Amino acid sequence: MRNISEYYAKNKEFLIDYLPDEFFINLNDSQRINYRIVRENSVQMQNIKREINEIEIELKKKKSKLKSLKKQMIGTVDRPGYLLKMNAAKEDLKPLMDLYTFSLSIGFRLHKTKKKSEALPKLYLRVQNYERRFKNIYVGNIDYAKTFLSEVSYPSVENISIDEIKDEIKCVYSAYIRHYIWKKDWNQFFNAKHDLSAVKEWSIQMGSDRFRW
Repeated sequence: MRNISEYYAKNKEFLIDYLPDEFFINLNDSQRINYRIVRENSVQMQNIKREINEIEIELKKKKSKLKSLKKQMIGTVDRPGYLLKMNAAKEDLKPLMDLYTFSLSIGFRLHKTKKKSEALPKLYLRVQNYERRFKNIYVGNIDYAKTFLSEVSYPSVENISIDEIKDEIKCVYSAYIRHYIWKKDWNQFFNAKHDLSAVKEWSIQMGSDRFRW
């Protein structure tokens, strides 16, 4: 016959779960209060321990899955993963990828005038390609930029912020430059003007196709 006490207590932390009535009724008020505190908190402790155990099991599964995914992504020398395969393929495409790699920054410049009080900040765009060659493109004042955006990409410019204007200008020029390089090359790009009127004309000619660039 299976040992009853071993069966009851096996894999359990023994706590005072139950006191016979004969024993409980002889407790004083303070002991009864503390007994209830022990019992109530014991139940909560057991619930939390079960939850912790479930989470630990789940974490173990997640860690195993994470290890497997990392192995698939990186792989080994003998069995390359997605990252090694991608990097190997990128080496062959590097000249083409470099061609379309450039950065854009936009900010204000203050034009010098005889009367400093009349000087207004103007927006300029700076384009730098993979060879670190760069070109500064004059955009104009805020009102001019707003008018441009309302005509090519941003119908409602009444409440547009300065940062949104900058982001939209960069977005339009990014598409314009990629298309320009595809049709021509960087040497021609650096020798051309590329002001807002040229970009506007390009945007109108391209129509919705410009969003593909």
